[in-house]
Amino acid sequence: MGVLGRLKTVLRRRELKSISEGLVNSKIRYCLSVFGAEYLRLSDDESTSKLMQDLQVLQNDSMRVITNHKHSKHIRAADMLHAVSCLSVNQILAYMILIENWKAVNFKVPVLKDILTECALENRTLRSVTAHLVKPSSQEPYSIASSRLWNLVSVQFRKPI
Repeated sequence: MGVLGRLKTVLRRRELKSISEGLVNSKIRYCLSVFGAEYLRLSDDESTSKLMQDLQVLQNDSMRVITNHKHSKHIRAADMLHAVSCLSVNQILAYMILIENWKAVNFKVPVLKDILTECALENRTLRSVTAHLVKPSSQEPYSIASSRLWNLVSVQFRKPI
């Protein structure tokens, strides 16, 4: 954050965003891929974990440097993210999970394709089958979060290519 703060006097927003992507957001994405799946929030009613909140605060601080807003101005984080065209930490996590699931389904990735199982019955065709809905194949956090998120996206996205 100190580097970004010193550079904001000599660089424009576009360059600051690029540097922030490399210094801050790349580390956030790495952290999320390692531990984030169990902390995914699919609605505002769900509680936020302390780890995800800390990562969001870090991202918000970098957005404040890029947009040149101070804490005392009380600018909403969502407004800053929108101004800089960035996703929130929770949105980045959801995007990463969805892309990994899409790759697993469409490219038949050996380990990942077994995380989700399609809802199916042998003697009937259900709406969940024709809509390509899935259920977690195990009770581990990534599988549960993946199935919940996968079932929320559009049918077009869920269909194999």
